[in-house]
Amino acid sequence: MEAQRDRTDYMREYMKNQYQTNPIKMKQYRNSCRVKAKLNIPDEEFVKYKHYLADIVKLREIITRVPTDILLEIIIPPIATENPQSQHI
Repeated sequence: MEAQRDRTDYMREYMKNQYQTNPIKMKQYRNSCRVKAKLNIPDEEFVKYKHYLADIVKLREIITRVPTDILLEIIIPPIATENPQSQHI
């Protein structure tokens, strides 16, 4: 019982320090862990997408709801302006 409490205290302190070093990344990580648990996402996807998993899940939902022509209208202009060599689209 004491060992479990020590581990809990250690992890709480460790996560607090990690949050202070990079709060944005830690918020993304926590959100991704929450989404992984809620949707029963396999560990392979969690490892592959890391702290961006929650954003990837949101994108998948948006892609299924929004018509393709609207998605292309929204996505392609920003990509073309970021990379002028990809004007072949």
